Amino acid sequence: MPNDQSVQDKLKALLDTYRSQLPQRLNEIDTLWQVVCEQGKMGDEGKELYRLVHSLAGSGASFGFSDLSKAAKAFEMALKVYCESGEPFDEQAQQQVEAVRASFYEALRAVE
Repeated sequence: MPNDQSVQDKLKALLDTYRSQLPQRLNEIDTLWQVVCEQGKMGDEGKELYRLVHSLAGSGASFGFSDLSKAAKAFEMALKVYCESGEPFDEQAQQQVEAVRASFYEALRAVE
């Protein structure tokens, strides 16, 4: 049976790995966001964007980053409307989602 220190060390290593991967995830999200905005539709890139944000909504809370999780969930829900409806992701839609996206970015950067 592992001792408490061994378990704590493993948990810290997991947390450090998670935190170190956040900048890469932010870059992926940035890239996909730009593509979706340029295309004016969700398409495959929008679905991938939604998947990445959804993943952070779930994993953030698991690693103790509740603010990140909440902000990601709000961003996820804003994207979900356009993923499911197939509505154009025009300038008005982008502006509506932008405020939620900005809050998500703040929460993500606070964890980095």
